[in-house]
Amino acid sequence: MIRICTENPLVIDAEGNDTIVRGPAALLLRVLLLSPDPKVPVPAAVEAMGIEKTGFGTYCEQLRTAFGDKMLVDRTNGYVTYTGDRSATDAAIIRAKYNEILSELDLLDDSGRPLPNPEDDVDLELDLAKKILPLLEEIEELYGGTPAIGLDRDWVDYPTDLQRWAQPLTDIASEWLNLWTSVILLAADCRMLIHPSKKTGIRLVADLLKPARDPDPVAEVWPRLLRAAEMSQNYRDRTRAWQLTNEYYERVGEAMPPELSVFMPPPRPVPNTPTTPHRARQLASPLEPAQDGIDHLHEIAEALGITTASTLRLRGEVMDPMQCIERTQNRLYFSGVLASKWVIDPGVRSAFDEMLTKLDALPERERDVRFLIIDPDGDAYSLLYQMRGGRLSSDSVPHLKELTRRHPSLQVKVIDALPAFRIVVIDDDMVSFSPYALEEERYATSRLGWEAPHVMLDPHAQYPLAEAFKLYFEERWNNARPI
Repeated sequence: MIRICTENPLVIDAEGNDTIVRGPAALLLRVLLLSPDPKVPVPAAVEAMGIEKTGFGTYCEQLRTAFGDKMLVDRTNGYVTYTGDRSATDAAIIRAKYNEILSELDLLDDSGRPLPNPEDDVDLELDLAKKILPLLEEIEELYGGTPAIGLDRDWVDYPTDLQRWAQPLTDIASEWLNLWTSVILLAADCRMLIHPSKKTGIRLVADLLKPARDPDPVAEVWPRLLRAAEMSQNYRDRTRAWQLTNEYYERVGEAMPPELSVFMPPPRPVPNTPTTPHRARQLASPLEPAQDGIDHLHEIAEALGITTASTLRLRGEVMDPMQCIERTQNRLYFSGVLASKWVIDPGVRSAFDEMLTKLDALPERERDVRFLIIDPDGDAYSLLYQMRGGRLSSDSVPHLKELTRRHPSLQVKVIDALPAFRIVVIDDDMVSFSPYALEEERYATSRLGWEAPHVMLDPHAQYPLAEAFKLYFEERWNNARPI
């Protein structure tokens, strides 16, 4: 028995002892067992193995030693051949079982060859699913990877005189990738039909994410992934499946099929997350101007500590990240979405890095930089991604992790909740907040937050509103986890 559906081929003798075959010898074994013509030209084998012809004899000997029989690898007249039983491999067993499944599904042509994309044409009923699932499970048990590892080069990359030989071999490599995808999709269909449960959905999401993340995934994976995610009853799985499906159709420039739109997950409230600020209906008693003609707004603003330094935009003003960095002496708190404005721009990130270096030199009790962002792996991130129509990126997270690693003065935490406000606290003399424009339309209107109004608060006012926002920050910080 020879196993080639694995990372390193195994030659198993009659007593069950196995010998591992690695490197170019493993490639030679795959060529000998998969090449349509058992007689392989030595130059073709050398090219497929990526070696010099002078070393070919060494790898032939390695194979003969692994087999324990020199007669099994014959090299004569410019050809190399495996003289044993090429059907005694796991790959041959898998293909036979797969063809048996296709025969049950009536998906073989007149010559016994599989029809292309069999998963497209399956009209599966419960009895048939129960009949073929055991065969699919046997294939899953045997399959540890494509048997054509290393043979998937484009045939045009071979020398001209070898291209006619190489094309069928590279076609076989493609066939094996398609075969395994078909097995995953057919098994998913069977399991959803036989055991339509939450547990099945959870398992199938994990199975289907593999072909879904292929560089060139087949379109047939998306309806199955969406159904499995819905079956899992897991909001994160549903959102992730929906995102991947959307991204696929955007990438190929096609409209998503209407039948898939029913799987769009509904918005889900996230604990400790603000609701939309839009008024759903008119107030029963509309707010009226002061009847006595006296405007107390300025007095109230002064008492609360709302200062005239408040701005109608962020860019170029005192709350611009660059300005905040220059102003900070000891303490800087930030609570927001992903802190992109602080670390994505190289110039701002460099200034932030320099500020942290200066604070690192201070005594520990005199330095305190905390950044609180949403968890990029949490439900809140998935919800916000959906709310913004995909206009969301976690590219800032690696930068924040690296800065945290290098600077003891910086702490970064993540929380699975959307922020109601962008909050900045600098030292003991300033607090700023701005309501977040979370939905796609309002986010675009605010020009990605740069045009949102920012309120500056004096923490030393008579009734300091600044303390409320500092308390809000502290509460969320205590419920967050380190990045």
